[in-house]
Amino acid sequence: MSADMKLRNYLLVVVMLFTLLASSSPTYSMDKVIEEEISRILEENNTTAASIAMIESNGHWHTLAIGVADKTTERPVDADTLFRIGSISKIFTSLSVLKLVEDGTLALNDPIRDWVEEVEFQNPWEDESPVRIVHLLSHTTGWDDLHMSEYAHNDPTPVALRDSFLVYPKSRTSRWAPGSRMSYSNSGPGVAAYIVEKSTGQSYEEYIQLTFFEPLGMKTATFFQSDNYIKNSATLYQSNAEQPYWHVIMRPSGAINASANDMVQLLDFFIHSSNQSILSEDSLNAMRRPQGSSLAESGLEVGHGLSHFIEPKDGYTWYGHSGGVNGGLSDFKYIPELGIGYYVAINSNSGDAIYEITKLLKAYLTEDLIPPVTPYNADTTVDTEALAGYFRVVNPRNSSLYFIEYFLSVGRIESRPEGIALVGILDGSVDLYSPVNQSQYVDPLTGKIALTIAEDPLIGTVLHNEWFTLQPVSFLSVYGPLVFIAIWLIATIVILIKTIVLLILKLRKKQINGSFWTHALPLLQILSLGLFIRGFIGVMMVDFLVDNSLISGLMAYGTILFLLLSIVSVIWFLFKREQNHHYYQSLVYSFMSLTIGIYLTNMGVTGFHFF
Repeated sequence: MSADMKLRNYLLVVVMLFTLLASSSPTYSMDKVIEEEISRILEENNTTAASIAMIESNGHWHTLAIGVADKTTERPVDADTLFRIGSISKIFTSLSVLKLVEDGTLALNDPIRDWVEEVEFQNPWEDESPVRIVHLLSHTTGWDDLHMSEYAHNDPTPVALRDSFLVYPKSRTSRWAPGSRMSYSNSGPGVAAYIVEKSTGQSYEEYIQLTFFEPLGMKTATFFQSDNYIKNSATLYQSNAEQPYWHVIMRPSGAINASANDMVQLLDFFIHSSNQSILSEDSLNAMRRPQGSSLAESGLEVGHGLSHFIEPKDGYTWYGHSGGVNGGLSDFKYIPELGIGYYVAINSNSGDAIYEITKLLKAYLTEDLIPPVTPYNADTTVDTEALAGYFRVVNPRNSSLYFIEYFLSVGRIESRPEGIALVGILDGSVDLYSPVNQSQYVDPLTGKIALTIAEDPLIGTVLHNEWFTLQPVSFLSVYGPLVFIAIWLIATIVILIKTIVLLILKLRKKQINGSFWTHALPLLQILSLGLFIRGFIGVMMVDFLVDNSLISGLMAYGTILFLLLSIVSVIWFLFKREQNHHYYQSLVYSFMSLTIGIYLTNMGVTGFHFF
């Protein structure tokens, strides 16, 4: 054999070996166009770093780290850099419970009283509708989200899970019958994880480490600020300010730190579930549909499964979860039928950045793929006109903020050729649904049942869609409060302007009609409500890791003072009659303020301490 022939054969073997290795390797270089586009998005949104993992339909894995982990040191991120994944952590709560269900230790329909009698919670419907384990995982307990004092808790010494329930037990109060509405609550997964602890005799974190992290090959994932996290993590920023490590009190709900190399293993677990023996395919499928609620019984196929969002988007149905902490956002989504999925985490609170990146990744992964649309036949005999009218959202996440949402979370139900449309009055959003029978409507792009009509035990007929329970209401119920608030705001501005004019007249020693209190009482009402508004703005803007009792006190005592002043003003004006237009203006304004005071009290805002 000639030397040239030997060289050609040698090169052929090398090429064949390289091709074989390339076809079996789980890691590939990501498309440079995608990398450049993500870099642009980060720069435009003042975000220094992103951690990304993807699995394509051909089985190829990608991990990508872009940017610097720290602005000061300019240390670059890599596929092992730890980011905070926030509420994606909840996925492991459902995985652990389902593992114990498979072992016969637990059942999803077990009442939680049977397992955690020592955990305080209130459920007025406990006898007929107890809080069950499935409700903890599907956010259908009816509980509020965590109270601000629970969010603000930041003890660097890890708090035992049982002790975390002592901080503010009132947040675990069912506001409606468990299972009748979905409302996101970080308390539920925490209690579910405690049930895992009690049933296994291990700490929750140890159980997850041994049962999931290690078998999946998630080598650096941790619930704590480990030494590795301190050495190799992305610094989190909010408005350019470096954020301290948040020691989440409900660790099962949002404390995990993980790298792209960790998260690509989790993606593979869900996408290629038949290749593993940790959990059955039936259990994983159970996570991807609504469970144990009237929403599930109504046939709804989108919204929230067991620690999983079920999200129809542009004809595709994505499964997974998103997350957020102070200074960090993340998203984890996949489509098992197509064998695709992604994970992304960034080290800022830029919603625009995470939205643009996930939009880009979804488009990249679904390019040239055909959406797996569920076949359906639209029922043209359904009288969609009968549903036309108005609606209000009645499943608020935070009852303490519902006094605002009550006015804003309203819309119209319109009959259209496609079926019906839900139209947001304030934002103009439009969601279309096609009827397949009298009580079920599908998303036309995916064929998934995305809107159902059901009976709520408290308020009668409701509509359930992806995120909300909607109560049909009247035109007056929607626009009456909005008009009332508009008139009250105009009257408030008039009184403030009038007060300035009167002060000028007083300084110029001019005659002023009306007594001192006729002018002073409405102004005092405005000032007292101003204390509440100032406190409320502070609560919304302040870092919730700061237990700011001052702004919480402004809200609590401002609302009490406003209510008392409104009552005193109405009584004073009714008994002290004057014959001038200032008197009648102040009387009407005081009645309007009293109405607002009663409303705030009825909504639980008056005297409420946010911290």
